[in-house]
Amino acid sequence: MDNGFRRPEICHTVIVTVIPAIRPHLTIPRTRRHDARGLSMSVFVCIAIFALLLATGLAVDGAAQAHARRTCQTAAAEIARIGTDASASARIEGGNTVAAGTQAAQAAAQKLYPNLTVQVSVADNARLVVRASTSVPTLFLTLMGIGHLAASGEASATLS
Repeated sequence: MDNGFRRPEICHTVIVTVIPAIRPHLTIPRTRRHDARGLSMSVFVCIAIFALLLATGLAVDGAAQAHARRTCQTAAAEIARIGTDASASARIEGGNTVAAGTQAAQAAAQKLYPNLTVQVSVADNARLVVRASTSVPTLFLTLMGIGHLAASGEASATLS
């Protein structure tokens, strides 16, 4: 006789088998409000990237400055040699060795190295001193506010 009530065996079967199968789909996933995993690693990565960029900047811009310094040193030595060669020629001809050496050095500086700032002077009335200088633009250090790096070189030669 059916009195409108379900049999307890069927209700028990539904509760035991069907509800656990659909329960994962019915629950709302819990979210973590204050999940701090990975934050300390993010700070470390930011600091490491900044340090690597700084090291790269120093290497690249430092190499450019070293190259400019080597160029200035080579230019100063070459200009001093040209001055002493002109001084030796003037001595053979019986002219003023100091004036000939200084003029030849200044002319060579203007002709061969127009992009360098070159100063030619005579010390102790027998020694030609040449100072060359320039500045090179930076690539990475511009980010830190350093736009140019200075480079210079000096050479001296005895006028004969």
